[in-house]
Order: sequence, then C-alpha cells, then structure tokens
Amino acid sequence: MKGFNSFLTEAEDKKVITPEPKRVSDDIITTFGRYNPPHKGHLKTLDYASDLAQNIGDNAQADQRFYASKSHDAKKNPLDYNFKMEQLQKMFPQHSEKWDTDDGVKTVLNAATKAHKQGYKNFHFVGGQDRRQGMEDLLRRYNDDLYKFDNIYSHSAGDRDENSDDPIARLSASGQRKYAMDDDFDGFKGGLDLSDTYTEEDARSLFRQLQQLMGRKESWEVDYRSNKEQIREIYTEGNLIRVGDIVESLTSGLRGRVHRCGANHLIMVTEDGVMFKNFVHDVQKV
Repeated sequence: MKGFNSFLTEAEDKKVITPEPKRVSDDIITTFGRYNPPHKGHLKTLDYASDLAQNIGDNAQADQRFYASKSHDAKKNPLDYNFKMEQLQKMFPQHSEKWDTDDGVKTVLNAATKAHKQGYKNFHFVGGQDRRQGMEDLLRRYNDDLYKFDNIYSHSAGDRDENSDDPIARLSASGQRKYAMDDDFDGFKGGLDLSDTYTEEDARSLFRQLQQLMGRKESWEVDYRSNKEQIREIYTEGNLIRVGDIVESLTSGLRGRVHRCGANHLIMVTEDGVMFKNFVHDVQKV
C-alpha cells in the first residue's frame, strides 16, 4: 500500500495545465479565490461570472479567466495547487476550461497585468460582496502603473452570511475545514454537490486529504470567519501580528510587510512597493 508521502509526491508530479485561452473580446471577466477546499458556494461565483460575460462586451461577449491561489500551508491553505485544480475541474465541469494555470499569476494584480498585456480594454472582477469594494479600490489604485485599462469594475456574486436562511450564503471554506478537523463527514458533504462527475468517493478523498494535511489546530486558526472576535482579541493583545511581520492577503494573494496596524485592519507593502489593506482576519503570517 502506498504511503501518504508517496501520494503527495505523485499529486505534485501530476501538474494540471490548461490550454492558454485566446483573447476574443475587449472585456475580460476574472475570478480569484483560494478554494481551500472548493465547495458548492463557489459555483455561485463561477456561474455569476459566466452569466455576466454573456451580457457585456463591446465587440463580443466577454472572455473568462478563472484563477486559484497557489498558496500552500497547513492552516488555511492545506490543499496542494494541483490537487485543488483537479477537484475544481471535477466538481464544476461546466467551467473546467476557463481556469488559467499560468505559474506567473499568483495574485489578482498579476491577473490584471496579464490581461493588459493580452490587449484587454476593460477588466471585470467577480467575487463575494465582502470583497467587492476592497478589490475594486486595489485594482483601480494600480491602473496606469502596473497595467492600463479603460475601465475597471468589481461585481458582487452575493454575500456570505453565517446567519442567513440561504444555505449557500452560509457556506465557507473555513467552515468546511472545521468539519474535516471535527471528523464530521456528513456536515462536510452537505457543502458539496455530488454528481456523476463528483461522487461521494471523491468527497471522502477530499475530506481525508484535509484531515491529513491540517493535523490538529485551534478552532480559530481553521474557521476564522466564525471566530473574528477572538482573532481580533488576540491581535489587540499583540499576540498575532505586529509591524514588520510578513503576511499574505487571503483575498488578493498579495504578500507584504506590515507597515501599520489599525484597530481591526492592517496596511502592508510588497517588495515591489505595492500597498494594500486588509482586515486582520483576512491575512495570515508567512
């Protein structure tokens, strides 16, 4: 029987590469997410992006490029990129050809820079409501610097709300990781749409993978969306993040040194001088 380390080695060797898509339209629709792990709530964003693409575009319906973060760590990004991409393409086959697996795109600004070089005039980002304004501000701040578009837009695919009556709005990757940590497969499976292409066996494989990679963590380290107050308390006490620490944004993928600590947010600067802002619960130390 193969050991877990052998399985990981094979997974890393099996690199997922999608064909480089060609520019057709002047408009491009982009998503950028961690998908750690993927769940059926993510389909809402991908479907929204696809529907939006069919209704905008000056000379043709907008092109679509979907990106998954390449960050990998035991706490919030336990899944290897290639395994994650296999899961996404299997879970959402209707969108399988829209993923851009370019090694050079690690942040949403990388995605925008690539789109500019390919000749797009209008850049559209699609994400959750909680990310919409911050992402639009970030993307517009570096227009005419890292790239140049006639227009930049950020669109909301819906809000995440742990108290919502809508089960999709309550879903989060951190919640799915918490199910895995608590060995609750039924709860975990509830966040997935099983089908002919994504079976219960696939769901169990994803569940076991998360368990083996995460190990034992504190609840707030795994399910940060449900523990914002605790995270802020730890941060306020000076035991989480300080000026000078290197952190990564969980929303944009940017990495930088903490320049200033606010009451509940941080100002960071990358090595290239890009300044970005995040709530303390939306970053992690590197």
